Amino acid sequence: MTKVLPFEMCDLIGFVPRWDMADIETIMQDNLDNPLREMVSLVDEKGMYAIVGSNILRKHVVEVWIVPSLRVNEHKFFFFKTIKTLVKGYLMAKKGFKRVEFTIKADWAEGLKWGKTLGFEREGLLKKWDGEDDYVLFAKVI
Repeated sequence: MTKVLPFEMCDLIGFVPRWDMADIETIMQDNLDNPLREMVSLVDEKGMYAIVGSNILRKHVVEVWIVPSLRVNEHKFFFFKTIKTLVKGYLMAKKGFKRVEFTIKADWAEGLKWGKTLGFEREGLLKKWDGEDDYVLFAKVI
């Protein structure tokens, strides 16, 4: 059985991100310390398999971010349903955001498919967005 729970730092024990994130604990702590951000853990009987969060960028605009584990594909349906509920039902309907956006590494084909599957529109390429890699910007606007 999979569940959505509030994120706790102890959830990182045994968590293996899909890509190398040596500083994941620092990133998560920064998110916990920021009152404009919200985070949840997607968990099953084996532990956490994804972290999902949001960060308010400006009035009516929020960024959604996801740190999937290597096991996220075991729960594709629940994962997509949770993200859609978070975006449409919570961020847009309940919180009133007019624009939800996220970025995906340009060379991660599966992630780019996720953006389209979730109903986001590809808006453009952000070259060297993190100082090293190119990212694709996706957005959903109401």
